[in-house]
Amino acid sequence: MIDKGIVPPSETDSQRLDAMMDWHPSTVLGGDQAADSRRTGIILIGVGVGLSLMFGVLGTGRVMGVGLLLVVLGIAFLISARFEPRSPQGQQPRS
Repeated sequence: MIDKGIVPPSETDSQRLDAMMDWHPSTVLGGDQAADSRRTGIILIGVGVGLSLMFGVLGTGRVMGVGLLLVVLGIAFLISARFEPRSPQGQQPRS
């Protein structure tokens, strides 16, 4: 139906086109931004601690700051998740 970059007219299926235009990844996955921030924070803290330990064992103390920067970013994400409103448990994501 789409040939050479030509977009089909919206009159063919306007409801489906509107649904596609309103799509966002957070609506597919549930949209709980606080949980996403917690997950991101925990991952960043884990990666930061791991990098700091690795660089500490290798003896390159100057590069440990990279790992500590990731730890600080992870803590910031956890603080951000604390202040974000949680979505109700029974709420269904938009489709």
